[in-house]
Amino acid sequence: MSIEDSGQFDTPILLVLFNRPEVTQSTFEVVRKVKPMKLYVAADGPREGRPEEAIACAKVRDIVNQVDWPCEVFTKFSDVNLGCKMGEFTAMDWFFKNEEEGIVLEDDCCPDQSFFYYCQELLERFRYDSRVTMISGRNSLGSWKSNSQSYHFSKFGSVWGWAGWRRAWNYYDVDMKSWGDQNYKDAVKFFVGDENYNSRYVNYEGVYRGKIDTWDFQWSFAQSCQSGLTIVPAVNLISNIGFGEDATHTMDKNDSMAKVKSKTLDLPLSHVNIVVADAGFDKQLMDLNRLSFVQRVTGYIKRRVL
Repeated sequence: MSIEDSGQFDTPILLVLFNRPEVTQSTFEVVRKVKPMKLYVAADGPREGRPEEAIACAKVRDIVNQVDWPCEVFTKFSDVNLGCKMGEFTAMDWFFKNEEEGIVLEDDCCPDQSFFYYCQELLERFRYDSRVTMISGRNSLGSWKSNSQSYHFSKFGSVWGWAGWRRAWNYYDVDMKSWGDQNYKDAVKFFVGDENYNSRYVNYEGVYRGKIDTWDFQWSFAQSCQSGLTIVPAVNLISNIGFGEDATHTMDKNDSMAKVKSKTLDLPLSHVNIVVADAGFDKQLMDLNRLSFVQRVTGYIKRRVL
């Protein structure tokens, strides 16, 4: 299948936006090429006491008016700032309450066009397979076994451009109440292993106690409790174009994660018949994540000192 001959795209897409018109425009331009039949747009409101942010938020929302193809557009614009946790959660929960499956893109997750067709094909193929809980567009290693297969399975998945099903999202709890039950802790440890469990413990504990304002740790927890696998493409399909001082979390442009550029995945896909995590990929990914963490801490210290 050629992308140019694929016609209008019938898998629903959710855009999660906030206050960055330039990165939003870049991501929107790729979506426009695909021409989805259904587009959901959720935008958080400006923070109090920041009039310049209110202007930026308004510019972001205006981008939706550029839809110039046959498309049902659904919007959820917040008048107040909900923050990283509730803003993202309410957007995705709204999306999956209205759709059985679909694609989720945050403003700074700029995809290669092949990402959409990769997601569409795999959403259908694994629609009823409870072993798989997410399809990620991000391959933080850049590539993995790209000469022999189109994708592989992992115990760990990036939410920088992803797709999923309501059946998996139903396990999500924004407050992670199950973390208080030792049985769930044991389930996570059994799935990810002792070393990875130890690295996750602080984050999960922070979310559970209300000290970390985010949504994605809850999602990885929900997946791990179900022993859910993520599909990862053989080549990276998502560029995070949001690294910089105006970002909430990804502020260091020199972070190794910022340097992984997107590529095009050959279509049609070459399918994998055995659904099991690729241990070699997972080990290298965890090594990279540790390096990225050290870089983020070092960058934070430099910004505070200098």
